[in-house]
Amino acid sequence: MKKFIFTFLFLLFIPVLCFGLWNQVTLLSSVTATGAGTAITLNDKYEDFTCQSVIAGTAITSEIIGAGDGTTAGFSGTLANYPVLVSSVTIHYTIGATPYTATDDGAGTITGTDISSGTITYSTGAWSLTFTTAPDNATNITADYTYVPDAVTISFQGSIDGTNFADMAEHQFTSSELTAGHAIFSIVNMPIETIRGYLDTLTGAGSSSISLYCLGE
Repeated sequence: MKKFIFTFLFLLFIPVLCFGLWNQVTLLSSVTATGAGTAITLNDKYEDFTCQSVIAGTAITSEIIGAGDGTTAGFSGTLANYPVLVSSVTIHYTIGATPYTATDDGAGTITGTDISSGTITYSTGAWSLTFTTAPDNATNITADYTYVPDAVTISFQGSIDGTNFADMAEHQFTSSELTAGHAIFSIVNMPIETIRGYLDTLTGAGSSSISLYCLGE
């Protein structure tokens, strides 16, 4: 019995040994407008932080991108909204009275039944499809996808007195970070106890929202 109790207490203590120096906080939670998040006072001063900002994009369904005529096999165009979140594109089409779907692979290629080539440029929304058999006459080719803001800038702010805040780090999403839907950045050797997130820039967002999570050491 004593051995069991000791083992149990030791297992409980392991997370404290491994993670006791870390404190994870949410500085921005699904915000949709620029401005400051809620200030958080940590249980101790932390010098280093690793932060991840995540975009929840705007979903689009059944956008008509082409019309089948039973003859045309090649189609191209630009989606109505972009940048496009990687791995979010689904194309719907009909061949031989059978509905099919094609999807992107996260690297800009669209694949599906009777599609010999397909591409999507996430940053611009430009797409192309070539079918081995033309889509049926009087049927639409449609796209479901998620688009993200075209500009996002966030700041990690700190305060000594809990009232007056200053930027400790600022991160502007790159094009690849926007289409990936997240970014990671670090703050090093800046001891602080009260912190908050600040959304500086958010454009072309639709109903997209931004979150910011940080881990302090």
